[in-house]
Parts: sequence; structure tokens; C-alpha cells
Amino acid sequence: KEAYFREIQTLIMKRAEQLPQFQASPSDGVVRVGFILKRNGKVEDVQVQESSGNKGFDQEAIKIVQEAAPFPPFLRSLKGEQRYIVVPLSLAFE
Repeated sequence: KEAYFREIQTLIMKRAEQLPQFQASPSDGVVRVGFILKRNGKVEDVQVQESSGNKGFDQEAIKIVQEAAPFPPFLRSLKGEQRYIVVPLSLAFE
């Protein structure tokens, strides 16, 4: 179960790393993005749960999650039709 959610976070971070205007940097700001993850791997209701303090930065984080989707479908061992996920993204302008 934990490996599945780590995979989701890894896929989101890989998408963030593909953007030329951003680079990972834990010291420059963290935005926490929440979303509903459906059993089929699709996402809904992506929104900022905790702002970085930079509106443009926060909006880009939402876009990163949306573009990283769809994710792999739930493992059989995961119960329910959806889960609410919160992912911290540490990003910085280059």
C-alpha cells in the first residue's frame, strides 16, 4: 500500500522536474497540493491545501499534479473507490 502512494509522489516529482522553469529545492518554498485519486488512477478536485506564499508557484504545482495524471489504478488491496491525497512539492525558480 505504501509503495503505491510513494509511486504516485514519484510520478508527480518526475513531472515537476521536466519543467524547465523549475528545479527541486527544499529551501525555497513548499506548497501542499491535495486531490482526490480515483480507483482508476484519475484525479479530481486538485487544489492547494497549504500555499507557498507565491500564487504563481501554487498554480504551477496544481498544473504539475494534473499533468502527471492519470496514475496507475489502485492495487486490489486498496479498499474504496477513492482516496484523498496531499503531496508536498518543493520547487524553486531557476
